[in-house]
Amino acid sequence: GWEMLRWGYERMRKDLDGLDYDAIVVLSPHWQTYVGNHILGVPHFKSLSVDPVFPNLFRYHYEMDVDVDLAEAIHAEAQKDKLITKMMRNPDFRVDYGTIVSCHLTNPAWDKPIVGISSCRATSYYSVEVMQEQARMLGEATRRAIEASGKRVVLLASNSLSHRHFTTEADV
Repeated sequence: GWEMLRWGYERMRKDLDGLDYDAIVVLSPHWQTYVGNHILGVPHFKSLSVDPVFPNLFRYHYEMDVDVDLAEAIHAEAQKDKLITKMMRNPDFRVDYGTIVSCHLTNPAWDKPIVGISSCRATSYYSVEVMQEQARMLGEATRRAIEASGKRVVLLASNSLSHRHFTTEADV
């Protein structure tokens, strides 16, 4: 069932091989924050990622560089719009698997720096309309920061497809 997704990544990698780009920006719903959005702000991460729910299914050694300058620029642009954002400065931070998997499938060489942005999950506190507006504003702030940097960036938006185990509720 996952072959079409894998093939899509293979086609995307071939398309990216012909492009000159500087960084990868990843918006991941698997890095859940409940107050605003957080942005990775440490130059280098190296660790073993083990899924807390299914540790036997996902164990991955990763090493990644972060484009901290671009991350800080996105943070600054978001703050200009009064969005709640925070730079994640913890060098021992466990990078979420949505970011790791998206980056690995897009660029298995890991030779491009990334900017990781969390998914604000405050929908239980705000209306969907407010969350959509904040997501739009974050996207615009991200675009402004990228344009001002002069960098060429690949934007990845991970999703929660893997969590759609059921489409209907079972009978009680």
